[in-house]
Amino acid sequence: MADTKENIPTPEQIRLIFKYTYMIYDKYKNAKSDQDFQSLVKACHDLLRRLPFKLCEKILLEICNVIEKEYKNRCGLKTQMD
Repeated sequence: MADTKENIPTPEQIRLIFKYTYMIYDKYKNAKSDQDFQSLVKACHDLLRRLPFKLCEKILLEICNVIEKEYKNRCGLKTQMD
């Protein structure tokens, strides 16, 4: 079987990619600890095993970048207020 990352997902798979990537974002958007970030990485790997498409990989990468930036902004704001 060919590498599915190069295959085009079906409309149902695309729906699931958006659904589950948003669920991951919603669950980890307020990550505060190393454990939260480890769980985020595990959730991303689990979803990529379930839906191994380039679209899913790209969305998850961007979601992780957004969560990281939000975390750094929260930490920066707390440091400035202290």
